[in-house]
Amino acid sequence: TSNTGGPDTPTATSLWEGVDPTGEPHYTDDPDWRMYGHDTGNSFVNPHAPGPSDDPTVKWIFERNLGGGTHHPLIVDRTVYTWVDVQDSPERDRLSVEDGSFAVVGIDAETGDTETKFTFTHDLIGRPIIHDGNMYLGSVERVRAYDLHTGERHWESEFAPIVAPSALRLVDDILVVTDHMLTDDGEEVNPQQCAIDATTGEILWEALGDKEQYGISRLPTIADGQVQHPNTKPIRRLSTGKENAVFPPPRTYQVLREGEVYGLNRTDATSRLVSHSWSTLEERWTYVPEKTLNSGWPIVLEDVVVVRGFEGTCVGIDRENGNRRWRTDYSAGHEDGVSARSIERVAGAESVYVVHFGGTVTALDPADGTIEWKLNPGSGWSHVHGCALAGDTLVTVGSGGTLYGIS
Repeated sequence: TSNTGGPDTPTATSLWEGVDPTGEPHYTDDPDWRMYGHDTGNSFVNPHAPGPSDDPTVKWIFERNLGGGTHHPLIVDRTVYTWVDVQDSPERDRLSVEDGSFAVVGIDAETGDTETKFTFTHDLIGRPIIHDGNMYLGSVERVRAYDLHTGERHWESEFAPIVAPSALRLVDDILVVTDHMLTDDGEEVNPQQCAIDATTGEILWEALGDKEQYGISRLPTIADGQVQHPNTKPIRRLSTGKENAVFPPPRTYQVLREGEVYGLNRTDATSRLVSHSWSTLEERWTYVPEKTLNSGWPIVLEDVVVVRGFEGTCVGIDRENGNRRWRTDYSAGHEDGVSARSIERVAGAESVYVVHFGGTVTALDPADGTIEWKLNPGSGWSHVHGCALAGDTLVTVGSGGTLYGIS
């Protein structure tokens, strides 16, 4: 249960070139939730959010009629943003929509009152990010920029290599786009990440991403003017795409927080948690579990890292030395299947929230793993997930992309 080094201790093959790395991602001190994962380190931690009360309820429900997968609700200035297919939406009557196939909708985080922000007639969208009054949306082979309040389209960037954007990340005037899956056409492999000028939509550079074919969100790690696609070695300059450093062996579900990188490394049948220093790129420790760790982004707090363990458990790992501090079985009391799927944990100022597929939530005390409360909005297990946390509102995603406002 405690591990340093491990059988495959990685070392950096090259250090930073012309960079004094701080390891500080962008938006980490943001009280809003303007992108999936909260910040460019993919921390899923909003330090300004007190989170739901000790006796939480579902304050409002916004129904959608969508398929499975990841949906990315956002919360900015106490408004929850999502998008709907207007023609098939159960909420059509209260959206006041006159035309357009799709609509961006704002939901009052406290009351659930809805307002249509703008409509458009393009194809299915997702993976939005909001910054400085603009919304950036990804769709099949395209990214578009809109004025959030008027719906005016600033630009559209089209590129065949990115089939379906997995994540959008905005730093200064550069928008980083990553793809869900890599396709192989003979001997040519499509790029799986690119950078776009956020003011014009011009494609600045493209680069190869992960060669493995996984249908999961690929969230890039960005800090110090550098970007790394998860599960790959190169660290590239954000401005040019030039390789600027080489990271140790690839990690999935990578998180950068306070100068340290955490990610999962699969060896044989066991997934391990590995900690690295961002500045030296050297391994600090490896946590080898008794069985294995399941998928999902680690939650890194002041002195503990919370990860998803085996068969409905969460594990708290000492951030300094990689020793296990606690393990909690949160599956009891949940419907069959719910506890088996939860790749998202979200943290606020005091608690960690395990967000299950289907919208169910388990709140944990990060100090000792004590279960504080559980809430099932009633949708049951569903192959749909997503989350956002700001203020006292936690938004989870259930069947069909239905949003639950919990506080």
